[in-house]
Amino acid sequence: MQLATRRRASRRTPFPFFLRCLQQTGFGGVILFRRNLRHCKQETMELKVILHVTQTLHNNSPSDLPSLLLGIDQEGGRGTRINSLALRMPSAAQLTSTGSSPHRTTNRNSGD
Repeated sequence: MQLATRRRASRRTPFPFFLRCLQQTGFGGVILFRRNLRHCKQETMELKVILHVTQTLHNNSPSDLPSLLLGIDQEGGRGTRINSLALRMPSAAQLTSTGSSPHRTTNRNSGD
């Protein structure tokens, strides 16, 4: 996990270190990237475990924190943050080029 602290965490911080940091500091959000997950085949399960543990730690935090924000920065372009979970959504340029309502275009392109 990459932690936004005064010291930059290593590219892939060991999970126990990540948990200690979450327990010792107040936090409002977590950003995960593909490099944080060890095995592509186990990516979905590993991500679910990380998010569950993160949410549990946040909920049990003694500080008065707002709701935890969990997200993936997936913009619909060439960059894919987490392969197995990435939605095949159109980019902003694709949405505006259609001339139709963006939410209808997005729903149609995502299969909804």
